[in-house]
Amino acid sequence: MLSDRIGLKVFETFALCQILLVALMAPIFSAGSLTREKEEDTLEILMASPLTPAQIIGGKVSASLMFLLLIVASSLPVLTAAISLGGFGISEVLSLYFSLGSIAVVVTYVGLVCSAWFPRTHSALVVSLMITLVLLGVVL
Repeated sequence: MLSDRIGLKVFETFALCQILLVALMAPIFSAGSLTREKEEDTLEILMASPLTPAQIIGGKVSASLMFLLLIVASSLPVLTAAISLGGFGISEVLSLYFSLGSIAVVVTYVGLVCSAWFPRTHSALVVSLMITLVLLGVVL
């Protein structure tokens, strides 16, 4: 049916845009997490707190992922409305959101590793975006 093909095309386009959005926004949120602490000379204070390094990293990752969760969750009504066109169903939507979550976690950690490695936010952001683009090229 024509509406099934249109619905599937809408889903494919939407999925590609969402993947690109998440993959490119995750480093923006995470690449400056630790470099900002270094630039503002607050990393020593943070390390002297009663928090373990794992708790600090977990907090930084959680904060970055929450922003991405808001962005991805705001797109859910659009996608559920497109289900009425046909061509895809709930299982494809769930698969897309599972993939988006996986991509978000991996790319957030890439940004965080770059943030730990480089002394400046700009350097960490540029390198994490380059690594993300390489990873996207491999995945897509």
